[in-house]
Amino acid sequence: IQTGSTVRNLSAFQILQDVFLASGSSHLCCSIVDAILNIYRSDPANYFILKPLQTVSLFLEVLPQKTIDIQDYIFHLVEFIVMDLNYVPTSELTSVGVLLDKKSSPKTLSVVLNCLLKLLSHNRRYQYVFGEVGILTMLTRALNTYGNELKETTPEDLFPYDLASLSSTSSPVP
Repeated sequence: IQTGSTVRNLSAFQILQDVFLASGSSHLCCSIVDAILNIYRSDPANYFILKPLQTVSLFLEVLPQKTIDIQDYIFHLVEFIVMDLNYVPTSELTSVGVLLDKKSSPKTLSVVLNCLLKLLSHNRRYQYVFGEVGILTMLTRALNTYGNELKETTPEDLFPYDLASLSSTSSPVP
């Protein structure tokens, strides 16, 4: 796709979206997200032309089912919309809030928090946006849940190896 290329075939784009949603292949999903990012970059109007398809929101809904690499790629789309298009994607951010409300893996939560931190670092207005779309409420709830789970774990749960036996059998580090 060349710079300045405006999307004309929404059906072809819809196929990309459908293949992503159905695919279990990490390589294929990453390639599709990369292609979509290139489409958005080729003409700033493309995101807005394709917005009714709610691609990013749909991708965020299936995020927990995808690998960490794909999750990271999906958040590159969100970051592009915010940082390069200078647009507040409320529907996508609402999907992020819903994602926080689900019981996600710690790795997924880390990817989500990393993106939110980048958005806050990019523009302080996102502290208000996050409140408006419910992300702060969902984030507080998620952090409370993970905090309570950590309180219930024992050191043995976190470190299942006997550290004393490991240190006596290992060679000293130079």
